[in-house]
Amino acid sequence: MVCLSLFIGQHRTAILSRMLTTSSTAMDVFMSTLISRERWGDADSFQRQRTLSLLVSRISLLMELVVGVVLLVDAAVSFWTFAFIGGPTTTTTSGNGKISGHYPFRSMLGKTVCAHLYINFLLSRRKKKE
Repeated sequence: MVCLSLFIGQHRTAILSRMLTTSSTAMDVFMSTLISRERWGDADSFQRQRTLSLLVSRISLLMELVVGVVLLVDAAVSFWTFAFIGGPTTTTTSGNGKISGHYPFRSMLGKTVCAHLYINFLLSRRKKKE
């Protein structure tokens, strides 16, 4: 019984060791491709962590900007639909499957305010960093 549990424990350790080595190698290959072989391969753990934090920061900023653009486009489409498309005040589906009509004023205003607040939030964070 003791031998069996010892064997299972050693087997788990070997599997976990292989998984750690494989994931470390995959991460090194990915980061060497993404950044550069010299910059990632010759870096110590502090420089690697700093490089990773800069990369994550840039990706986060890009995602925040994408969300801001999506909110702005949604607000612009809502305003355009509200202001320039005639018809009933609620959105209805016509016989051909297309949506006709325009958004209610509250919906358009809510989307515009949401986009405005999000853009102000991003700008205030940028000013604090500078």
